Amino acid sequence: MFAFLILLLGAVTTVHSGQAVDSTDRIRTTVQGKDTDTMTQPGDYGLPGSLNRVLTDVAAERAAQDAMWGLQEHPDGTGPAYASEADLAKRAVADSAAEGRLTWRHILHEEVLEAFAEDDPDRLRTELIQVAAVAVKWVQDLDRRAASPGEPETATA
Repeated sequence: MFAFLILLLGAVTTVHSGQAVDSTDRIRTTVQGKDTDTMTQPGDYGLPGSLNRVLTDVAAERAAQDAMWGLQEHPDGTGPAYASEADLAKRAVADSAAEGRLTWRHILHEEVLEAFAEDDPDRLRTELIQVAAVAVKWVQDLDRRAASPGEPETATA
């Protein structure tokens, strides 16, 4: 959990059992006698260690962005003017799900447009966390499919 919190803060170095480890290193530990490399943790989406791997990749990307662009301050550019687009995206998700053709693109698009429709900073933050969570889960699904060849890919359209 501590390593997870550090990743959320944007650090590239994780801490596990009090030891700092570069994000590219893999740590093997045990929890109650179980090898955590093979244990599925909450959020692992059926692929042991997947959440930690994706969050480590996200932290590394954030560090690369900071190195390239430095501190960035921009207006949000969001608000109720985008509410009708968010409503259309919600309908597209519902319709696609009902027709059995729901994709990650539909889901992420809906979450992004819901964020665009917010002007309250607290609600915008909540929506952006949902955007990030869906993007992380989509990456986990890509990784899970790569680890399990032959599984069907998500429907298109």
